[in-house]
Amino acid sequence: MCAGGRILLRYPGTKPEWLDDRMESILAAYDKGPESCDVQEVFGANFAVRRLSAVELGGFSDKVGYTAGRNIGGEETDMCRRMIRAGGRVIYVPGAAVDHIVDPNRLNRKWFLRRYELNGHAAVIMREHEVWVSRELARYVVMSAGAHIHALFGRAKQSMWCAVRAAVSKGILNELYPTPLSKARALFAVVIESPKALFRATRPTRA
Repeated sequence: MCAGGRILLRYPGTKPEWLDDRMESILAAYDKGPESCDVQEVFGANFAVRRLSAVELGGFSDKVGYTAGRNIGGEETDMCRRMIRAGGRVIYVPGAAVDHIVDPNRLNRKWFLRRYELNGHAAVIMREHEVWVSRELARYVVMSAGAHIHALFGRAKQSMWCAVRAAVSKGILNELYPTPLSKARALFAVVIESPKALFRATRPTRA
């Protein structure tokens, strides 16, 4: 139902020293190696889909993507996952490669933090995984602290990586609890989740 290939980043100048390789996917970098294979998603910068299949699945979702002024993105990821659930295949084709020129306006910390935060919003909307408020709160606190500690020691890449991970958790929490009043509910969610977390931690692992 869908296929996509490698996306090779081309920077307009020198790559920023704080830009960790793990963060390049947010700029659309995509490379699954030299062999064709089934994948869970391909990126929109190098993306082909059977029109009839897409139409039969209801088209691209208007809950994500660059609609309604939210600029969340993720519409191609959502489409790929719905196709797989419908029994279709998403194929990675390494020979179908494109060069992707990076917009210099994106090569700053503010853009990266906002982009990762929006990814957190999209994860909730697309229900990528079970959301545990307690886990996201803890991750936000720990990663934010890690970003500051690494910055103190001059570790730019490590600091930025922690900061963007904190931004994802921030986006998840803000999507779940968008208003100041609703944020108070997060404390109740943590209390409710605590027994579940304790049960999971003490449950015997199956062989």
